[in-house]
Amino acid sequence: MHDKWEFIQSKNRWIVPKVSEALNENSGDAIVFLEHDDLFERNKLKIIYDVFKQKSKIYIQ
Repeated sequence: MHDKWEFIQSKNRWIVPKVSEALNENSGDAIVFLEHDDLFERNKLKIIYDVFKQKSKIYIQ
């Protein structure tokens, strides 16, 4: 992956404290959440990284 990525595993059960914890701990440009019932493709984080590397602004609807 990328040597500047940090993975934070929260012990909180509820989503709001998890999001708050991630925002407080974050010092980077992006946050990606993965919960127990999410499915990630093997290269999902690389795709996200590549998009951020190519574009300075990303709009999501």
